Amino acid sequence: MDGAKGNIFDTVEAYYQNYGVRARELKNEGKKVIGYVCSFVPLEVISASGAIPFRVRGNVHEPITKGDALLETIVCPYYRSIFDLSVKGKYDFLSGLVIPHGC
Repeated sequence: MDGAKGNIFDTVEAYYQNYGVRARELKNEGKKVIGYVCSFVPLEVISASGAIPFRVRGNVHEPITKGDALLETIVCPYYRSIFDLSVKGKYDFLSGLVIPHGC
């Protein structure tokens, strides 16, 4: 599993830790970045509009502290986590967010 550039798990961890960095760079360059939640969202429509699709995700290791005050608790934990992270500013670089009825 070790390659010339190091352990594959280190590479995966680096990508995970830097998730969203390129999307923020594109936003700073003047591009529109549209977040989406699941595979139900037609990425072709986002791309055809000239925007960059960016898959948002929740974080099971971060407690939901702000989102529950604004969202019903019957919503699935995954969507609640994404909403909570959005309220906290993690996805403040997005120009929009598409959340289909998927849970």
